[in-house]
Amino acid sequence: MMSMKDVQNEIIRHRQTSDFKSTVFFVNPEHEYLNAEMRGVIIEKMFSEVPYMAVNSPCFCGSGKKQKLCHPDIHPNSLAAQLLRVFHKLDTEISWIDRTMCHKGCSDCCSNDFEISLAEFMMIFRTINLEMKKEQIESLIKIAKQGKFNLGEQCVLLNPDNKSCSVYKVRPIICRKYGYYKNFTDCEKIQSNVSAFDSLLTSNFDTDENINIFHNNGKIFYSQKRTIVYWLSKCNSDGFTVEKLNKLYFACFNRPLNDYIRIIKL
Repeated sequence: MMSMKDVQNEIIRHRQTSDFKSTVFFVNPEHEYLNAEMRGVIIEKMFSEVPYMAVNSPCFCGSGKKQKLCHPDIHPNSLAAQLLRVFHKLDTEISWIDRTMCHKGCSDCCSNDFEISLAEFMMIFRTINLEMKKEQIESLIKIAKQGKFNLGEQCVLLNPDNKSCSVYKVRPIICRKYGYYKNFTDCEKIQSNVSAFDSLLTSNFDTDENINIFHNNGKIFYSQKRTIVYWLSKCNSDGFTVEKLNKLYFACFNRPLNDYIRIIKL
């Protein structure tokens, strides 16, 4: 069975062969019947309806690097790319705050009772598959499926040794807002510090549009929000246990946003 990393490496290799259009690899669960051993990982070469951003252009994530050196394995018109743009905009806004009390090692707000969109979890799941050992991922999934995490306990992705987030670069939107926006912050330490609380932002842009709420042909489609533990319980080390979620997962990174919406509608 071709692993998720193998698929991503193939995407990178092929996308670096052209500056304007590149091959998309789509893992199609519908082809499982063709070869039981492959278990639905037959790779099809498909071309996007929208031309790819030139790989020498600045990456859509806002890093300032060239796309081919930053996120060559993510379609620039995909849901994942849109989410990375939102991350960058939030990070730019909160950089204006000069009196933050949030720092590495403080995990007071890192509980497991908040809910995130499927897109945010897919970004997290992709990251842990690339950076964590398979045994670590299987352990997280096993605990999630056994229901050993109770609401209010520390986040399953919090490093217990140094109290830091193991997926900090792709942490969810709510984690980026907490401690920086007044309407998202109920931390007693911050609220009791007048100068710190007054420095928090009072408004922010809509982070649900095209992340959790989608518009298509005059209709509105909503993506479910669930806890990280809930999403983990729907996974195995190679992907999701539900066919539709696997289709959404690969569309999230490899296909234009409209393709993702089309699968939601199924």
